[in-house]
Amino acid sequence: VQQGKVLLGNENFEEALSCFDRALALNPMVYDAYVSKSIALASTEHLDSAMDCLKKAIKLDKENPDAYFHMGNISFMQGLFQQGVKEYNQAITLGYDEPDIYFHFGLVYEEISDFESATRYYSQAIRRDEMNPVFHLRKVVSLVQLAKFEEALEAVNELGMIAAESYEYYHLKTIILTQLDKTKEAEKLLDEANKLFPNDFDLMMDHIRLLVGMGENQRGLELTDR
Repeated sequence: VQQGKVLLGNENFEEALSCFDRALALNPMVYDAYVSKSIALASTEHLDSAMDCLKKAIKLDKENPDAYFHMGNISFMQGLFQQGVKEYNQAITLGYDEPDIYFHFGLVYEEISDFESATRYYSQAIRRDEMNPVFHLRKVVSLVQLAKFEEALEAVNELGMIAAESYEYYHLKTIILTQLDKTKEAEKLLDEANKLFPNDFDLMMDHIRLLVGMGENQRGLELTDR
């Protein structure tokens, strides 16, 4: 099983599956082998087979939360969002408290456009892992969707503390500053971004939209000629 996990971590899914199958052939009562096999199967989009593995794991140990967490992930991948919520809640009830479950809760609520709940769960994920930039990024996106731009500005500044040289930081902060009528700050930020990402089309379009919004159409046209 351990060798399969190493292969799984290296995204060598077919060889990992072979390892888990060999382990289960020797002993079909190994909970961890079924859970790990389900991850490999889900990674190769064999979702029904992955779910079957998790059901077998639960028969072996109904009190272990890992299988419920991964069931929630598969339900999410299948678009069964309410089912995923039930499975994540069961994992939490059984003691699963890792940041990734709160992040996945956030993803589910984003999918059904419940951005208030998404923001709340992303905040819980961040409290458990403050250095994960993806958690911060999704929180910012949800706050922008809610048009809570002052809160979004605080959140994007937190993102900037751990991922200041990322495209997403500059793109999102530009949107937020523009919505708050802080256009000069937005333009200064885009000048910094252009030095880091001189050939980025999306950032150039951000800059053009900003200039047009400021009534500086000629400068916007000049950017299109670059």
